[in-house]
Amino acid sequence: MSSAEDGRFPRLGDLMAGIAPLKQRKAWQRELEKIVLEDGPRWGRVEATLARLPVAAWQRLKAVILGQVDLRNPAQGWVQAMPLLNEARAHDHLVRHGFHDVDFLVAQAHAKSPDLRALRDGRVMLCEVKTVRLGRGDGLAGTLDVKLAQRLRDAAQQLGAISDPPDAARMIYLVLDISDDLQPMAGEIRQQVDRFLAQVELAGVDVVVDDNAPA
Repeated sequence: MSSAEDGRFPRLGDLMAGIAPLKQRKAWQRELEKIVLEDGPRWGRVEATLARLPVAAWQRLKAVILGQVDLRNPAQGWVQAMPLLNEARAHDHLVRHGFHDVDFLVAQAHAKSPDLRALRDGRVMLCEVKTVRLGRGDGLAGTLDVKLAQRLRDAAQQLGAISDPPDAARMIYLVLDISDDLQPMAGEIRQQVDRFLAQVELAGVDVVVDDNAPA
């Protein structure tokens, strides 16, 4: 019995239920079982965050994921899905900080747009979520800064794609996806991220860093 079938990952199971044909869906289930065995705590945190999404928000995020990942290749598809699943962490953050009407934005084909829209005190917040993956072989001295610069540049472009309303607040929600072998360096990595952000000018944009600890 797979993890989805035994009830441990109901929302991830619901995601896979949208994959057809059955043979393809079974391949996704087998791949999930394999990656859960390799890193169960991470995927448990993913499921817990997804479980906090309202049903309507989950349905929209699920549609985004199924529309953007390679459904023919489960191994690659799950890798592609993780940054999209991280958008749920940003949704959770916005709700916990007093925003309401938090919704995922579905980008039009070949168009750039932020990932989420929310309201607080009558003002719109636009939020773009970016994931920075760091694993074995990444040289932190240079690789991290390069990845951060690229993610921030891409996020700023997507936030700038919507100009209505003109007074909307803007946020980049940056998720650090640190592999197990680099976890002993997590504190040092976070310090390097903070130093980098202190030197970057992003006019009118707040940057929130999520080190992917249990939510």
